Amino acid sequence: MEKDKIKQEIETYQDACEESQATQTGKVSSISRSIIYGIIATNWFVISTGEKGFSIQSINTLLKLSLVFCFVYLVIDLTHYFIDALRYRIESFRLDNINVPEKFRLYGCKTRMNNISIWSFVAVACKYILTISTSIVFLIGLLQKFDII
Repeated sequence: MEKDKIKQEIETYQDACEESQATQTGKVSSISRSIIYGIIATNWFVISTGEKGFSIQSINTLLKLSLVFCFVYLVIDLTHYFIDALRYRIESFRLDNINVPEKFRLYGCKTRMNNISIWSFVAVACKYILTISTSIVFLIGLLQKFDII
């Protein structure tokens, strides 16, 4: 009886942790996406106000590299959410086909959901690292563009 109570408390705690993780990773992705859009917009502004008119040649190599990183980030971001949505949908279809309690216990739902969660966390960590890298490259490129360094 005591073991069941502890097990239930652990599951409640795990559910709260998973919900918190989903909220926090959503915030990280949203903030990262805003930073990436800001870098793209600033590059666009610098390109459009260059001495040669509207030309990609009006920005230096680091600013071009930051644009490449931005687009890589957006592809990873889209892929991350698409794969998550697909995996959750597949999992939902599998659960719909389980109609016997014993079959559900053998199914290993928690393990499958943890695998999806781990993939999602790795994707968010990669996006975070890419956002920081892009921001640093962009900042150095912008400082070079305006002859500050």
